[in-house]
Amino acid sequence: MLKKINAVDVTLPGRRTDIGSIHPITQSIQEIGEYFSKLNFFLMEGPEIENDSNNFDFLNIPKDHPDRNKRSTFWLNQKYLLRTQVSCMQIRSMRCRRPPIRMISSGKVYRKDYDCNHTPMFHQTDGFIIEKTVSFIYLRDILIEFLKNFFKKDIHIKLRSSYFPFTEPSIEIDVLDTMGNWIEVIGCGMMHPKILNNINVNSKEYSGLAFGIGVDRITMVRHEIPDLRIFFENDLRFLKQFR
Repeated sequence: MLKKINAVDVTLPGRRTDIGSIHPITQSIQEIGEYFSKLNFFLMEGPEIENDSNNFDFLNIPKDHPDRNKRSTFWLNQKYLLRTQVSCMQIRSMRCRRPPIRMISSGKVYRKDYDCNHTPMFHQTDGFIIEKTVSFIYLRDILIEFLKNFFKKDIHIKLRSSYFPFTEPSIEIDVLDTMGNWIEVIGCGMMHPKILNNINVNSKEYSGLAFGIGVDRITMVRHEIPDLRIFFENDLRFLKQFR
């Protein structure tokens, strides 16, 4: 009885293996970390589940502030929540280091927002400096230089006054996207003296500056993406474009 033999043509080209790539958000986080490490910032990571003291109280956020509301924040119980900002890492870092200090932290944060510029989970990079000679001018300059470095081209930048409980004075930095819209990408300011006092730093001897970068938004503007939510839909047709 004859046996059936499956022939293999060794001259045929091999099957192409799909090669993955770094997600554009992850790539942005890495680039931000590399940039600020050159300015002597150290990197620190922390938990996404935070207590209300670190997330609100020590950051000078009032008890009646709308961010504490259940309609804005994902509360796990009366004490713990999904952090709403990476700024809470300022408090954690100062418990293990003393000034002068430069720290940067990137990670996921959570808020109950959902539209083309907001998602319930998004990425934020928060940094701060506590030294004796820092100034608002220095804060402005390092952030504008960062944006120029990140976008690698001339961009239109707008600075406008704002309010944050943990900085005074405060500004927001907007960039102009290709569709003619101003997109807020950074909130920053000089650290409020109460924040320094809360972490046992003499506010008369030291001053601080702080900033928060919306990683998803600057990535959206750089790649000319109209809707932030596309990043998190796991659509391979979209993600393969970033190889």
